[in-house]
Amino acid sequence: MAPDSLSLAGKIAIVTGAGREPGLGAGIATALARNGAAVVLNFVSDSTIPKAAAVAERLRTDYGVRVATIQADIASPEGAAELAKKTLEAFETDHIDILSPYHNHRLDLVRAVLPLMPPGGRIVNISSISSKISLPNLPFYNAAKAASDSLTLTWAAEMRISYIAMPFGRSHGITVNSVAPGPVVTDMQRKFRSSPRGEEATQYMIKRTRAAERLGEIEDVADAVLLIVQEKSRFITGQYIDVAGGLTDR
Repeated sequence: MAPDSLSLAGKIAIVTGAGREPGLGAGIATALARNGAAVVLNFVSDSTIPKAAAVAERLRTDYGVRVATIQADIASPEGAAELAKKTLEAFETDHIDILSPYHNHRLDLVRAVLPLMPPGGRIVNISSISSKISLPNLPFYNAAKAASDSLTLTWAAEMRISYIAMPFGRSHGITVNSVAPGPVVTDMQRKFRSSPRGEEATQYMIKRTRAAERLGEIEDVADAVLLIVQEKSRFITGQYIDVAGGLTDR
């Protein structure tokens, strides 16, 4: 018997917020492309166009996979529908297997993509440990991530109410999970570290991290997403998966 692998050959994936490096979206797209998936890099602003093109070219060169860059604002139903439509056109396909929405505006995107997902589809929401530990001075961000976690659990089941019908688990075999990073080395984290008391807070978190004496890396989060989108993860759904090196007690 051949050994199991993490291959995603033949899979079509959309990753939002993936237009620039270094960034979590581009890191997730890299992990999927490295394992054979065709990937859409979604972004919003005009200024990101050349950055997204550079990410796409790197993925094509390094991994020999199909990559498309699609500018669309998923905060509106029209933008979400446009992203789904252009994905099908870019890869001349009729389905989308993997969706990793990085931003909080994801309901319309899930509505647009779900009818195109075959059995075994994967939705991985990017949350944050802030939904559990409530980072100071970020009340709305904390609340938004907590709401995202609640949606993950709800979407993992069948949703059939008066104004919306969204079949997921039992009828379609589609899993929905949240991956929740702790502090990750990104441009945003570097700015925080250089702010007043930022270094003190950073050192406090590093000392509490159990897996290693360091902050998280983009690859740590991306590899967690990679594991969850595998066929082998078919019985894992509705979960909040803390990718913070044991920083929290959850």
